Amino acid sequence: MPHPASITPNPGGALAPNHVLGRDAITARYWSILENRSLVLVAPRRLGKSSVCRRMEATPHEGFKAVYRSLEGRSSGPLEFAELLFHDAERGL
Repeated sequence: MPHPASITPNPGGALAPNHVLGRDAITARYWSILENRSLVLVAPRRLGKSSVCRRMEATPHEGFKAVYRSLEGRSSGPLEFAELLFHDAERGL
């Protein structure tokens, strides 16, 4: 095990899905919720929402096709969102 001083912190940006640690219980809970209904993740910046979503995309639950789509910086409204959703779903088919 590396000495704590040798662990390099992430100064920002996205973690690789295999570097997202300690979130197995929460992702299992989210998959369970998604079997019956939708789910919205809302929290302040830098709390790991995107990392959890990317981890779920990399390790999808049986019967699911997970697609991560960042909407940061987009402000065109519901039509653009619907088009992005359509294109993501089309690629997954």
